Amino acid sequence: MRFEFYHAGIDEVPKLSVDGTVANSVHFSHWQGNETPAEVKAVTSTEIALNLVASPNRGRLTQNIELVTNNHFDTDGVLSVWTVMSGERALEFRDLLIPAAEAGDFSEYTNENAVRSSIAIQGSDQASPDDETGSPLARYLAGEAVDDDTRSYELVLPEVEHLLTKIDDYEPLWRDGWERIARALESFEQGASQVEEYSDSHLSVITLAPEMFSGSGFNPTRHAAPYTAISRYARGTLYLIATPRGDGWYYRFDYPYYSWAETLVRPRIKRHDLTALMSRLNEIESNAEGKWKLDSSEMTSAAKFIGPDGRGAPNNALTCAPLVSGGFCNPQPGTVGNLPRNAFNGPAFFNWDLGIIKGFPITESKKLEFRVEMFNAPNHPTFAVQPFNKGATAERCNLSVRTAQETSKSAAAIGVAACNQPHRIYAGRLSPLRSWRREGCDSSVGEPKKPVQAGAARNRAIKSCNQTLIVDGCYTCAE
Repeated sequence: MRFEFYHAGIDEVPKLSVDGTVANSVHFSHWQGNETPAEVKAVTSTEIALNLVASPNRGRLTQNIELVTNNHFDTDGVLSVWTVMSGERALEFRDLLIPAAEAGDFSEYTNENAVRSSIAIQGSDQASPDDETGSPLARYLAGEAVDDDTRSYELVLPEVEHLLTKIDDYEPLWRDGWERIARALESFEQGASQVEEYSDSHLSVITLAPEMFSGSGFNPTRHAAPYTAISRYARGTLYLIATPRGDGWYYRFDYPYYSWAETLVRPRIKRHDLTALMSRLNEIESNAEGKWKLDSSEMTSAAKFIGPDGRGAPNNALTCAPLVSGGFCNPQPGTVGNLPRNAFNGPAFFNWDLGIIKGFPITESKKLEFRVEMFNAPNHPTFAVQPFNKGATAERCNLSVRTAQETSKSAAAIGVAACNQPHRIYAGRLSPLRSWRREGCDSSVGEPKKPVQAGAARNRAIKSCNQTLIVDGCYTCAE
């Protein structure tokens, strides 16, 4: 067999279209609209190619056509073409080929070497228009930048077997890309980056931590999102990805990264009409330099907040502002608060359980066992951290926070106002508090309790009730 990258000159020539879906050809592809024979269909084009070369009906399936073509360059394309060209010999590399193809096309993480092989071939954890480097392997073999897919195939195909079996020999090609992915995976493991699942709507809200990218040069205006880490932890059918930066939040909506292809084992993902959502977001958008737009520039992208240059732009419309400078804000519905993760540390947890067991065999089927078990053997105290009740909003409680000048001459500004939250509020140095007076309190909160008299508190936490509210100039405690 021989390979020829697709061009108009072979339009009328019988050919096998491997991975891509070229007209007037026999398809061995997982792309939407393919005409791949049902008996060899699989998740990736590489697995389809493996099924083909293993089939006893290979001649019938290929119609004895010798010309192989593809119309794009990526990991799955390279590996599927190499498999068809190598024939049955490729079968011994099946366990290396399929994970690498899934890493390239779907950002799937099966093992480190599979991801590294894909990075060496296509340069990132998902091929995209923003890819600035092209194929690291082609560039290395050519000794210069290669932006021609035909030449990339010529350079890379002879190197595939050595790449798969000796990936460490190519470390300079994949090290930087792998470090970005490893940093992103670690960020999710440690909780700095988070995924919140909304099962009713099948939405995954993904908040990425900026520090996981700072050391590796990630920039959301130029680089693709960390697809591998997101696909490993998100379970929804639509992703809202938020990346915080110093100048605001960068937002994008994505579909799962396998959803662009025809797949036999994963659920089919329906594309949503987000037009109404984009209109609503643009109505409340405060950044006149950008606009929420539908976006399909990448195979699984759905929408982005885009600046005048056509790239991602910072957005602050979904972020609340604190009522007091330096304090914590009470987010409105649909907005993001400004309290960072792990801003407060609770008491340390220390616990030792101890067990001593001694068995005495009596017969083959019976034994006598003495057991002593102690839970928290040192009798060390463990202090609980009270939970926060999510969903409190200024709209529900009509909160207002008094400044230091209104409460005390020397008091620090109150940084926290709680709404229906069973936690204690620490208000800094509340040296002699003035009496609180009822001044048009929201009736939905109920009648206020007795006012706090002057000199009632200094350097203390208000602990007298579960809920402490400062509402329109009225101090109330809800039992």
